Amino acid sequence: MSKVLFFLIFVSIYFGSSTVYSQGVLKDEVKPEIDSVGNNRSIFGKVKTSFSMDVLTFSRNLRFRENEHTVNFENRVAKLDRGDFGAYFRPLISFEIDNIKLDIQPRLNTEYDQINKEYVLDNFFFQKFKADVQLGTKVKLSGGRYFKTIGTSLITNPSNLFFIETNPINPKLEIAPKDFFEIAFSATKDLNINLIANLGKGEDKYYVAPYFDFKRQYGVQVDFYSGSFQNGLIFSIDESKRWGVGTYGQKTVGNSLVFWIDANLKYKPNRFYSQIPMAPEIRDIINYEMVNGEENSHVYVQGLFGMSYTFNFGPTLNLEYYHNGIGYNRSQLDRYWTMIYQASDYNFDISEQLSNRNMGRAINPGMQFIRKNYIFSQFGQNDLFGKLNFFVRYLNCLDDKSQQLSALIEYNLSNRLELFTTVLFNPTRNTKTDFGRLVKNQIMTGLIYRL
Repeated sequence: MSKVLFFLIFVSIYFGSSTVYSQGVLKDEVKPEIDSVGNNRSIFGKVKTSFSMDVLTFSRNLRFRENEHTVNFENRVAKLDRGDFGAYFRPLISFEIDNIKLDIQPRLNTEYDQINKEYVLDNFFFQKFKADVQLGTKVKLSGGRYFKTIGTSLITNPSNLFFIETNPINPKLEIAPKDFFEIAFSATKDLNINLIANLGKGEDKYYVAPYFDFKRQYGVQVDFYSGSFQNGLIFSIDESKRWGVGTYGQKTVGNSLVFWIDANLKYKPNRFYSQIPMAPEIRDIINYEMVNGEENSHVYVQGLFGMSYTFNFGPTLNLEYYHNGIGYNRSQLDRYWTMIYQASDYNFDISEQLSNRNMGRAINPGMQFIRKNYIFSQFGQNDLFGKLNFFVRYLNCLDDKSQQLSALIEYNLSNRLELFTTVLFNPTRNTKTDFGRLVKNQIMTGLIYRL
């Protein structure tokens, strides 16, 4: 009951206020990677076509932890490259005919594989393959493969019940899409009701072995608008009877100050935690295993409060407090670090295979953050001097005192050419912390040419 009460407090604090600002205020602060500059547009009868493409070239250097008794001992699990380079080709193609629109975003990513010492085609996939059909003025059908944006935060969106990762750490990388079918009703000019079916895992690697089993998930989303006002509420349930309720919204005070909320209530979330093996044949080989089991059979709350202030000279400061109810409790955390410490001792045959599976799940346990209480902040500005975009983020885990600093700088050399740099730095030396357990720092520099 205390968790339900905590969720209701999150909701009541927000919904007790009156004026809400549009969700787009915060989302527009990060410049989209697909730009319409240079689009070639033609009309053949009733068919409208549009094409553009970004070519992103980059060089990247990474320092990570691989010493004994860490989660990626000898880099045998994550298999990270210390330095690589490559080119990402990102076309955007659209077709419109009468009330039908088709958006296609194929992706061709090529990178240098440092481990195998060769430059290879990394993967080809569709970041978006979506059809929209407008039936009159009230109903729209949508279906295909795409990432579905829900929520108000720039760091993490607990109200988005369909994705584990909702905002990338590196803004130049894209989040893997899933397969959806949706029916949207415009009940009134102020009220939208959306029926959502997540029918396939798409490109989401969280649902590939040794991670979670994909289950079809269904939801109802309600959005209410009134001028500069928006509230959102979403309910979802999957085939294994896991369910969640999410809510989001924003309000403005004056011309510069904005407050928002983004929260959920979840029952039986997908989450790996460490336990002593139940099966004797496993217990005879290793001491712990990462499972998605009975300890998840509870109701959890995740939620954040946020605010932003835009200074009259241009930049915006964002601050958020995030409570991650599914983060590990003390007992789970002790088992988690003990398992990681012992994993490097398993170096033979089946014991090494089981240990590697555990470490993979320990790196990606189904949570963006593994502790319970965080402070997030961001400071930045778009179009400084008409050419420069910059954003600096500082994340702090209140539970273990670990920290993360990251930055994005974009400079438009011309209408078609952009120079960018992203930097990430984890100053914490303690490996038994959220931000200190895997990556030390990373820098990525490149050019984007827009055709």
